[in-house]
Amino acid sequence: MKKSRPYMVIFLFSFLWTCTTVGPEYDRPKLESKQGWRQDKGADLSPSDVIQTDWWTNFEDPFLDRLVEDAITGSYDLKILLGRIREAGATVKETGADHLPEVGISAAGDITRTEGGESGSGTTESYTLRSELSWEVDIWGKKKRAHLATKAGYQAREADYRAGYLKLVAEVAQAYFQLRQKNRESNITEKFYKDNQLILTIYKNQFDAGIVPFDKVLRQKAQVAGLKQNLSEIQREAIVLENRITTLLGKPAGEMTFPAKDMKTKDKMVDVPVGLPSDLLARRPDIIAAEYRILEAYNRVGEAQAARLPSISLTGSAGTASSALLNLLSGALTFGLAPKIDLPVFDAGKRKAKVEANKARTQIAENTYRKTVMTAFEEVENALVNLASRKEQKKILKEKADSLSLVREQSLQKLELGMISQLEILDVERELFQSERSLVQMDRSLYDDTVTLYKALGGGWPRVAVK
Repeated sequence: MKKSRPYMVIFLFSFLWTCTTVGPEYDRPKLESKQGWRQDKGADLSPSDVIQTDWWTNFEDPFLDRLVEDAITGSYDLKILLGRIREAGATVKETGADHLPEVGISAAGDITRTEGGESGSGTTESYTLRSELSWEVDIWGKKKRAHLATKAGYQAREADYRAGYLKLVAEVAQAYFQLRQKNRESNITEKFYKDNQLILTIYKNQFDAGIVPFDKVLRQKAQVAGLKQNLSEIQREAIVLENRITTLLGKPAGEMTFPAKDMKTKDKMVDVPVGLPSDLLARRPDIIAAEYRILEAYNRVGEAQAARLPSISLTGSAGTASSALLNLLSGALTFGLAPKIDLPVFDAGKRKAKVEANKARTQIAENTYRKTVMTAFEEVENALVNLASRKEQKKILKEKADSLSLVREQSLQKLELGMISQLEILDVERELFQSERSLVQMDRSLYDDTVTLYKALGGGWPRVAVK
C-alpha cells in the first residue's frame, strides 16, 4: 500500500491542475453599437456569401489574376508572416510540453588506483546509473495560462498573415489599375501633343504670312513643351509603378514585362455587396488579430497571478550502483520521490508589479481592438461614400465628354464646308482632352475605391469566433 502513495500524490496534483485556474476569464470588450452603413441600400447580406477570397477575379482581367498569383507565391512580406506563424507554433509546443515531467539519465564511473602504503597497491572501481525526474505541478494553472497565451498569440499571427495577404493583394490591384490609368493618360496626352504640334505649324505659317504676331508662336511652343514634359512625367510614373508591382511580387525591379499601352479599352466595374457591421467583426483579419491579442493578455494576467501563489514540485530519482561495470544493471535498485513546496514570502513587489503590468497590457490590447474596429468602420463608410460620390461624378464627366465629342463632330463638318478654321477644331479638342483625362482618372479612383472596399470588408475570409 505504501508503494502506491507517490502515484496517488501525482494523481491528486493532476486532478487539481485540471480543476483550478487562477485569473480573469476572457470577455469581448464592449463597443459602440452600429446597426448599418450610411450608403448601403441593399439587403442584409453577409460578405462571405458573395465575396470570395479570390475577389480580384471579379474584375475579369487575366493579367491581374496572374500578378496576384505571383505575388502570393513570391512576396517576401508573406514569407516573413509565415515564418512568424511557424515561430509561434513552436512556442505553443514548447509551453504545452511544460506540463509534463522532465526525466534525465546520468551515468558515472570512478576508478582510483593506490600505490604502496601499508595496504599495498590496488584499484578501486565504482559505477552508478541514475535517472532523475522533476515536475512542477500546475495546481493554479500558471503553465496552463502560459500555454493558452502562446496559443492565442499563434492565432493572432495567423490572422496577421490573412491581413498581410489581403493588404498585398489590394496593393497589387491598386498599383495595377493606376498603371493602366497612366498608360491611358499617356495615349491621350500623346495624341493631344501631336495636335498641338500641328497648331504650332499653323501658327508658324501664319506668322510667316504676317497674319499673327510672333508671341502667338511662342505661346504655342510653350504649350507643346509643357505637353512634352507632361508626357515624360506620365511615362516616368508608369515605370515607377511597374517597379513597385515587380517588387511586391518578390522580383527585382525592372525585370518584368507589362502589356503594351493599348490594353483593354473597357474594364469591368464591380459592385461590392456590403453586410452588417457585426459581420465585419468576425471576418476582418486585423480585428480578429487584435481580439486574439486581448485573449493573450488575459491569460498573461492569470499566469502572473498564479506565479504569486505557492508552487509544488515533485522530484524523484532512481538508480543503481556497483563496484563492477558488468554488475551495474543487476545491482540493487534505489527509488525516491519527494514533494517540494515553494512559498513566495518577499520579492520586493516584483510579482505584484508583473500582475499590474499585464493588467495594463490588457487594457492597451482592449483599446487597440476598439481602435481597430472604429478604423474598420471608418474605412468601410469612406469607401462607400467615395464610390457613391465618384459614380455620380463619373456620370457628369461622361456627359461633358460626350457633349464635347458631339461638338467636335459638328465642328469637323463645319470645317469641311469651310465655315471654321483648323484652329477652332483644335481648341475644341483641347477641351475634350482635359475631359477625357479627367474621366480616366475618375475610372482609376473608382477601381481604387472598389479594391479598398473589398479590403475593408475583410476580403471574404471566413468567420472566426475568438475564445
